[in-house]
Amino acid sequence: MLVTPGLGNIVWLVDREHRFMILNIEMFTKAIGLASLLATANALYEPPTFDDALVFPLSAVRQNLTFIPFTAAQRVETAKNIVNAFEVYGNRYTKLEDFGVDAAAEVKKIAEKAATMTDDEFHKSYLKLFGSLRDGHTVYWAPAPYGCYLFYNAVSFSMIDSADPLKDPVVIVSAPVASRTALRLNPKLANLKVGERLLKVDGVPFAKWAVDNANLNGGANIPAIYRNALSSFLGKFASSNLPPAKDSVTFTIEKADKTTYDVEAFYITLQDQVCMKDTTEFLKNPNTHTPSKSATSLTPREILNKVADLKDETLQYTPTSEPSISYAVYKPESLNMGIIKLGSFSTSVPPESAFLLIRDIVVNKLSEVDSILFDLRLNGGGYLDFAQLLPQLFIPDNVGVTGRAIVTDVNLRFMPTQGDKYGEAAKKAQKGDKYTSSVILSPTETLNTYGQSYLKPVGILNDGICYSSCDIFSANFQDNNAGLVFGEDGKTGAGGANVIDFNTNVARYGKADFTPLPFFQKMKYPLGVSLAFGQVVRAKGPNTGRLIENAGVDTEIIVRPTVEDQLANASDSQFTKIANKLKEYGDKTKKNGLYFKSKVDYAVQAYQNNPLSLEVTSAGISTLSVTGIVGSQDSTTVKVADISKKVTSTFAVDNKLPLGNHGFGFSGLDSTGKSVLSTKRFIQVVPAPADYVSISSTPLDLNSKFGVYNLGASLKDAKLGWNKVGNTYIVGDGKKHVSNLDTKLKLFIKPAKSVNIELNAIVDSEEGYDFFRVGYTDKDGEKDLITSTVEGKTVNGISGKSKVALKTSFVPNGAFELFIYFNSDTGVDEAGVTINSLSLTGVSADAGSATSTTTTAASTTTAASTTAAGTSTVAPTTSAATVSGTATQSTRVGTSTGVATQSTNGVASTSVTNAATATNAATSTNGATATNAVSSATNAATGSVSATKATVLPTNGDNTKPTGTDAVDYNTVDTSSPTSKPYGSADKDGKAPYGNDAAPAYNNKNDAKKSTFGAIGAVLVALLLSLRCEHLVH
Repeated sequence: MLVTPGLGNIVWLVDREHRFMILNIEMFTKAIGLASLLATANALYEPPTFDDALVFPLSAVRQNLTFIPFTAAQRVETAKNIVNAFEVYGNRYTKLEDFGVDAAAEVKKIAEKAATMTDDEFHKSYLKLFGSLRDGHTVYWAPAPYGCYLFYNAVSFSMIDSADPLKDPVVIVSAPVASRTALRLNPKLANLKVGERLLKVDGVPFAKWAVDNANLNGGANIPAIYRNALSSFLGKFASSNLPPAKDSVTFTIEKADKTTYDVEAFYITLQDQVCMKDTTEFLKNPNTHTPSKSATSLTPREILNKVADLKDETLQYTPTSEPSISYAVYKPESLNMGIIKLGSFSTSVPPESAFLLIRDIVVNKLSEVDSILFDLRLNGGGYLDFAQLLPQLFIPDNVGVTGRAIVTDVNLRFMPTQGDKYGEAAKKAQKGDKYTSSVILSPTETLNTYGQSYLKPVGILNDGICYSSCDIFSANFQDNNAGLVFGEDGKTGAGGANVIDFNTNVARYGKADFTPLPFFQKMKYPLGVSLAFGQVVRAKGPNTGRLIENAGVDTEIIVRPTVEDQLANASDSQFTKIANKLKEYGDKTKKNGLYFKSKVDYAVQAYQNNPLSLEVTSAGISTLSVTGIVGSQDSTTVKVADISKKVTSTFAVDNKLPLGNHGFGFSGLDSTGKSVLSTKRFIQVVPAPADYVSISSTPLDLNSKFGVYNLGASLKDAKLGWNKVGNTYIVGDGKKHVSNLDTKLKLFIKPAKSVNIELNAIVDSEEGYDFFRVGYTDKDGEKDLITSTVEGKTVNGISGKSKVALKTSFVPNGAFELFIYFNSDTGVDEAGVTINSLSLTGVSADAGSATSTTTTAASTTTAASTTAAGTSTVAPTTSAATVSGTATQSTRVGTSTGVATQSTNGVASTSVTNAATATNAATSTNGATATNAVSSATNAATGSVSATKATVLPTNGDNTKPTGTDAVDYNTVDTSSPTSKPYGSADKDGKAPYGNDAAPAYNNKNDAKKSTFGAIGAVLVALLLSLRCEHLVH
């Protein structure tokens, strides 16, 4: 045993075999004794299950559930901030009306006592109050070390088919207890059998117990209350929950023969060592500590699978590049239903990319099935845009939800910082108004960019865990009459709001009324608060004007699993019922006879000036029309003689279109004249290979023959994308780019033996969300030439405020396309990108043999920030590029590396070898000064050098965007040749490249226009899609 002295009574206790740590060990050992502690740890630790987390009975660690010390002044300031925060809380009046909780009044009561309260009283008062709101978007994230724990008892239950699922739910054991710790604490848990019924919890019928404990476990309506209650047995993160009142819970179980027995399940705690280590190191060195960038060991997917021993269903799903998306075909006997399992709307790629992945599955993988079902069970939410884009695949006129904010003096000052739309709503608000007028969250035109892709019956299957963007997708699907809404629970989880984070949004942009919370940026797990800002309001059909918050979305057909399903760990009975219902629905609506498929799609390339043939196959459509969306093609209509079978129709197009993406609109009528098809198809017009340009010693520059390839907002209005201005290229007008941009410059180049590139640009974009990328595509795929770090992860491209000076070389495999790309999400307040210069030189493949040589470059950059200086020295390499200046603050809470000087330095390095071998080494030190060295091997005659380094220098001291003289200061990012992974690809562990288990956090100034992530009360049910102690807010 190694004991290392800490600060005060805080020490490290490290068992070399089990590697565990305890905070406040002296207090702990007084209660149970050191020998007992070691014996307990040795007996209960589960080595293969949790490599970096400690497992203890809750009773053994209650005294360790403490908080980082606050001064009286810090408590008073925090209380003042929270009082003002509830002046922007969008669900304030709804929670008062539905639950009788006057949050604005309650936080004022806490503020009055804040100075004299203990830290324990202070934080637990807020945990109790926030819990009473039963609002998964409005969360009080208690600081470490309390927030380093998770509570669970490892017993897994589920609800099955019953006569009255809402009033009398039938709950059964769904999996054997797998936790060694739980079984050691009470071996009788091994007697629990799958299929046995749960009757009571602590002597109270389950339904009543769940409702009585809703404030502790969460849930805004009955289905969500039941689901969250069952989730609480699998685990709750301490960071947003009060600890269980008792050390165990007693279940009354009914056997198959109707006899009953009681079994006690003890609560267990998992202690996150990354969290504990970071907290302890902060306490040792509060002025110099750099928060850890390591991901917590308590990742939801891993914990749930290990604690509950959950397995995938028997149906074989095909995975995709996005971990949360997979698909299968359910085809027993005469049924043929495609299933798209959508585990989360939080994805590792931007919303439109995730949407296009779904579209590709629908168009190319499931086009021949008789129906499609979206399995949304356990989906806790994510990107709003992703959820709102999807219905267009199945209906002609997709309309999304709207938002509204409460009207208070504080919020009228704050709303303009949340985007133009809320700013305009604030201007229109009148004295005495309770809410603003409706705000359109996603333009209808954007929500119909691609149109229908599948005409046969479609359904969705949700449950009471379906929350936030999952609620919104379910609402939009229903309101747009896209298909049938199936559900296990009668309603969805009832989370309808845009969420904003306090530290990175509210305090950053609402400086008139707010200040950062204590220890923000100084430790990995500080105090955090997330708030529901804008309420979501349904905007189409009979539900127009109805809220999702507290209400959820009504299920049209309840379909729950049977006991047999649970025993087989499958959903066969549910899928069979749903497939048959969709078949009946298709007969009734005549959708079963419809079909449309076109080989024309946005990934298809057509040679410029060559005739183009648009070929489509249809059934059930008597009249087909095609119109050129871009260009001067006249509308062409054909009559289909036999609509009872699939018929191929061809439309000829004289392809004299300029280089770029171009679209065609298809519409169709059935035999009665009813519109059954409205869709769009896009092609990429590219030069023929003979028209590609050649590389040579004479530079290709920005005056070369680039094509502009627009999607998203710039597809309809090319001026919003890349524009040539003099000898530069700018995005839009160069002053402020628009939302949902996807614009790419492409230069098509003949095969080359080597290519040298130099590019200079200025980037001004939302950090972590809107990316500028440079790279090339050859026979081997897409390769990026610039990478940067987000959340300690290497991602392709760069965002934020930066000057880019790229200088590198590469060896393409055959002919290639150079691309210069910019994409944005829904939040906009930046200029975009200006490309000032480009030089491409090299040796063409037909220029004879040559030996590739290496070059060296070095750069030293000093940040001009008034808060701290950082120097970055690049050792000699084959290539180098610099990006210099001051960074805008990272939008991820709890993982920023700013300390006393607000300095952030990080290094990421990767290597790619195209032919020869390359080595890559990087070392870094964090602090006011960082020294980073990157080295790589030299090119062989047929090889390429690859090294990538990214260093982020200091933010402004107050975490604001640079203004005034600071406006010319930029990040420093040194880049060279490419990484092989496209932006947004999943890491080897299947997680998103942003770190941990979530996609980019919605904690920035534009959160109000973005979607939300469901931090439902019982955070850990199936994938634990809720928020954790890192305070990532979606």
